[in-house]
Amino acid sequence: MRREPACIVYCLLSGNVAPLPKLISCVVLILALISQPAIAQIELDNSGNVGIKDASPGTSQTLNLQGTNATGIKIVTSHSGPFSYGLNSQISSGATNYGVWSRAQNGSSANYGIYAEGKGGSGTFSFGVRGNGRGGNTAYGVYGEVTGTATTEWAGFFAGKIYGDCCMWSSDEKLKEDIVGLDGASIVQKLMLLRPTSYSYKQTEEFSALNLGKGMQYGLIAQEVEEVFPEFIEDVTQPASIDENGNDMGKPMTFKGMNYNALIPLLLAAIQEQQAEIDALKTALQSNGILVDR
Repeated sequence: MRREPACIVYCLLSGNVAPLPKLISCVVLILALISQPAIAQIELDNSGNVGIKDASPGTSQTLNLQGTNATGIKIVTSHSGPFSYGLNSQISSGATNYGVWSRAQNGSSANYGIYAEGKGGSGTFSFGVRGNGRGGNTAYGVYGEVTGTATTEWAGFFAGKIYGDCCMWSSDEKLKEDIVGLDGASIVQKLMLLRPTSYSYKQTEEFSALNLGKGMQYGLIAQEVEEVFPEFIEDVTQPASIDENGNDMGKPMTFKGMNYNALIPLLLAAIQEQQAEIDALKTALQSNGILVDR
């Protein structure tokens, strides 16, 4: 196992230079570097695995990079052809396969495991991230996980529309405890306090990063819902946009998000309660000789 300055190893491995000139140029390079500290270093083991900077070659990583820089790897690709890939990674045959596995940690403001942007060009599509999981018993196109003790945690944050078969929730009884049926009467009373509204999102520069929907919208106001069902509301933070050098552009934006799906069981309980009242009224009317068709 050897550790050398990265530029020397690149010089020795380059296949575009004739042997003698390559040897001479590499010797000159080595002599030039003797008097100064080697900044970028790589370590290559017998299996061809590579460790860069503060990392040693890992048994399960072909390339292992660890350092204290704000950006671990920056790839910029500009190509006039039909496709341009900043990173194209494929792996197969293992019990568990990761095309890309990335972790960012210890940032004082925000940590991005992967920050990807697809922009420009004259093509039909731009993908910041495109994931394709196939084969095996379980396949994930994109899998996001948050761990630790962050105040706000999101496995995925999408500023824009999401298309697909959504969503399957964890509703298995074996995952739950303290199960209590809802009181339909009290639920109806609370639902009556909510104010359904129509509205349109502000299409201003201030909120442009959120990519808010255009046209007429229908829904509730988070601040009003929070007064009745505070458990439905959570503060959401939109990370600051990042320029091509990894610098924050502006400040993160915090706003209130609502779990609309939590309304579904409440609406069901309310419908059941109202149907029970209707049936009771029908029975009372019929007992007094008043026929009710339905």
